[in-house]
Amino acid sequence: MLNIVLQKFLAIFSLEHEQPIDLVKSQWQRKEKSVIYLIYRWMITAFYMFSLIYSFYISYIRGDLQLHFIYLTNLSMLTSVIFTLIGASLVTFHYTDQLKITKMTFWLKVYWILSTCCTFLAILASVVYWLILHDNKDELDVNNIILHMTNSFIALDCLIVKYKFKLLHYIWPLLFGLIYTCFSFIYPSLGGLNR
Repeated sequence: MLNIVLQKFLAIFSLEHEQPIDLVKSQWQRKEKSVIYLIYRWMITAFYMFSLIYSFYISYIRGDLQLHFIYLTNLSMLTSVIFTLIGASLVTFHYTDQLKITKMTFWLKVYWILSTCCTFLAILASVVYWLILHDNKDELDVNNIILHMTNSFIALDCLIVKYKFKLLHYIWPLLFGLIYTCFSFIYPSLGGLNR
């Protein structure tokens, strides 16, 4: 009896999915494959890649490129790029029959973890910035809008994808947040620079 309870508890945290094929499908598609979903995955990937490159460019112009990834927003954007790139690649491989999905693979599990982390981190970064860090004197430029508004658009992805989010998978973004919080306390005490 205890063994069954333990197995069910571990299954809640696991990265196993009854229908792994769901991770490369939209909940709105009617057929096994969808060119519209494939185009969507690549469009969102291009948007986040552009956003990350643009933020690098702005950091370079300001002369603080070496500080780029000390900020949660920029880490969130990088995570979104990795997530969308893996997702677009998986959907492409499925669409072109280069990937037969019969079980959860390493990349499907990474994709699922990043999906949960991106949704949580993007919203957290936007809310913290606009409610706590934003000063009305700050200039509202394109970079500010991309990094602190549109990065949260990734949360809308959960309305499109077929797979479901497991509530207890939010342990992954919480771990990420814990590591970032520790970094945020250690970095300044070691003489780390800030803008």
